[in-house]
Amino acid sequence: MAADVTVKKEATLNNPCCKVWKEKCGKLEEGRKCLRQAVKLLTEQADKFQAEIVSLNKACEEERVKVEAVKEGREKEVALRVTLEKEISALKSEVSTLHQKGNAFQEVENTEVKLLQNEVFKGEKEISRLKELLEREKLRADSEKKNAEVEKKRAADAWKHVKAEKEGKEKEAALRVSLENEISAFKSEISTSQLMGSMVAEDKNGEVKLLQDQVSKGEKEISRLKELHEREKTRADSEKKKAEVEKKRAAEAWQQVKAEKAKADEERKHASSEQKKAEEYQLRLEALMKEAGLAKSKLASETLKFEEANKKFEAVKLKVAKEKKRADSEMAKAEAHRKLAEANRMKLVEEKSHTENICKQLEDVRKRIEKPQKAEEYQLQLEFLKKEAAEAKSKLVAETLKLGDANKMLEAGKKS
Repeated sequence: MAADVTVKKEATLNNPCCKVWKEKCGKLEEGRKCLRQAVKLLTEQADKFQAEIVSLNKACEEERVKVEAVKEGREKEVALRVTLEKEISALKSEVSTLHQKGNAFQEVENTEVKLLQNEVFKGEKEISRLKELLEREKLRADSEKKNAEVEKKRAADAWKHVKAEKEGKEKEAALRVSLENEISAFKSEISTSQLMGSMVAEDKNGEVKLLQDQVSKGEKEISRLKELHEREKTRADSEKKKAEVEKKRAAEAWQQVKAEKAKADEERKHASSEQKKAEEYQLRLEALMKEAGLAKSKLASETLKFEEANKKFEAVKLKVAKEKKRADSEMAKAEAHRKLAEANRMKLVEEKSHTENICKQLEDVRKRIEKPQKAEEYQLQLEFLKKEAAEAKSKLVAETLKLGDANKMLEAGKKS
């Protein structure tokens, strides 16, 4: 049996067909070894691709987190923009309020200044009127004083005249008494002469005639003196009446002088009170002018505050515009990064599916290797799969570089 087997083996070895089949089997075995190595390499590459896919998934997750952070930052920026817009509206309202206050304050100040000017004009007019009235009253008081002095002099003259008339009346009464005494003496002499004449009528006719002539002269003188006495009495009565009238006039003038003096005192008091009022108006005017100065300074400070608020508003407006522009650029960048990340994710998904297809193809090749096929076909399929694996690897490397560049750009945008 052993010899038969040995013979069969030798026959088989010496058979050229068997040699061909052995060579083919050796080639197939080598092909299988190469395919095993290729499958091993492809498996390693697939594992690497899987690890890269996992890392890319992690990177995509990180990018998604970053995009969410950017979105949150955008929301914060939107909230900040809303807050800034509210502050801007508040500043605008404050500015408008300051404008209104400034205009109202200026109108009030102009009104107060006009009122003060009117009060000052009225006060000055009243002061000038009071000065003129005081001058007129002084002149009138001086004239009344002069008139009173004249009336006083006239009253003194009238009183002197009355005294003189009284003295003249007394003298006249004394003269009348003396005349009456003389007349009575003449009468007694006449009667005596008549008695003596009756006794010595005849002897003394010439003396009687002489005495009668003297008696007639005495009677004429008596009648003349009586008429003179009556005239003097009438004149004295008229002078007395005139003196009484002058006295009354002097008393009335004195009363008028007193009244004018009292009136002048009253006018002086009124002028003094008006002067005090004018001084009070002056003090009030000075106080109001001080208030106006304070109001002007306050208005100037409010104007400066308004200008500062306006500058602040303009600065905030510029800042808001810059922030809005930056937020818009950041949003555009974030949107571009999001689109890029989405495209990279889609590419990774495509590459993953492509890698999975390659793995499936490799698995199919591995399964086919177990079947007897031609080594050339296997070699061609293996070369094709190697090329596809290399292209997938290069694509994955390029996408990884692009994703790294996108991450760097996103980090730079966040830092800026």
